[in-house]
Amino acid sequence: MFERVALQLDNPSLVSAVQNSFAESYNFITIEPGYYKIEGSDSADHDAGYGVDKKFDAQITPINQIQWVLWKIAAQKNTENLPQFRENDGEGDHTVFTHDNVDYELNYDHPAENLTHNEFVEFRDWLNNQPEVIYSPCKFEIFTEEQWAWMAYSAAPEELKIKRLFAHVDIRKYAFFSNNSGGRTHRLNLLKPLTNGLRHVFGNVWEHTTSTYSRSRFVIRGGGWNLSVQDLFSELRSGLEPSQRNSYVGGRLVRTCE
Repeated sequence: MFERVALQLDNPSLVSAVQNSFAESYNFITIEPGYYKIEGSDSADHDAGYGVDKKFDAQITPINQIQWVLWKIAAQKNTENLPQFRENDGEGDHTVFTHDNVDYELNYDHPAENLTHNEFVEFRDWLNNQPEVIYSPCKFEIFTEEQWAWMAYSAAPEELKIKRLFAHVDIRKYAFFSNNSGGRTHRLNLLKPLTNGLRHVFGNVWEHTTSTYSRSRFVIRGGGWNLSVQDLFSELRSGLEPSQRNSYVGGRLVRTCE
């Protein structure tokens, strides 16, 4: 049975909630510059691999559902939408928030999903204009493909770097994919972190980047809960239209500080 409750939140309290969500459950890890060549390539050109020349801070996990929904409400000053409480799914009580005929699950520990590229850009821009959330001289960015690929490669254990080594690893220790996801996302504090502490780089949800996949699509990386184990490796890439929405696509932030 569903129980409906009103959200009694004004804009300042929502900003505070977003700030606390980042401060309490989301930290960043510094990724030092570097470069790797794609397996089988003899070229020294960066077109045959990925890398970055400057260090950056990567969010330990993708953004979570409560951050996403609070932004939806706060940025549009909309407190009229009512969430629905669902029964416990075994991983914590959660609610459903409906906006523009799209359902967003509101579960603190699950990754945000149903994110379009355009919305993620708006989310980043809004965060960077909230003095209570982002502190000068730092700012949030969306990964470039080069940043994402180098983050994943440098943090992954050896058996996740190269597809041919997959027979030697139990990917279930690190990722939710088609065989162990049950067709949905899972809590971000589950499973084993990668070598530097990053979580859910592979599986659970794809992650947006600002890099171009084709004329009208942007690159997404990492794979989601819908993929088979054979597809989860550091060079996996796909593309989405800027307004395209999928239940297995989320996002992770980069932080830069000058």
